[in-house]
Amino acid sequence: MEYDSYKDLVASPEAHVEFLRVIDSHLEQGKGDGHLYKRLNAAVKVGGEPFSQARHLTALEGNSDAWELDDTDDAIKVEIATLSQKIKAADPGYDIPHFTVAFEWMIRDMKERGVEVEGGLDFSEEPVLESGTDYDARMSP
Repeated sequence: MEYDSYKDLVASPEAHVEFLRVIDSHLEQGKGDGHLYKRLNAAVKVGGEPFSQARHLTALEGNSDAWELDDTDDAIKVEIATLSQKIKAADPGYDIPHFTVAFEWMIRDMKERGVEVEGGLDFSEEPVLESGTDYDARMSP
């Protein structure tokens, strides 16, 4: 596969989910061998260069803040959430959710509207402090 730029991969939620599907297909090929980056590097070219996870994540962080998530179909958002978390689970260094602006908001918004989606932070209960700790996140300035 060949792309003109990393921005093309993340220009919209729809473009990004298409690329997440490409990553997922390579993920399935290796089944946990820990070499996803090597497979992507060999199979995907961006601007004539071998694919770089770091450049992808940088472009994602820089461009996903302009996505119109309110106008994006829930099915696309569910697939973004599902594939992003699946990829991160297979390769923890490839933290797509962390670099997707408003990722947690997107999941929480869908859950609040009754859309079935996995993942996201659990805000349902007050955090429990463990005995012996002197750190309480609620006390931070």
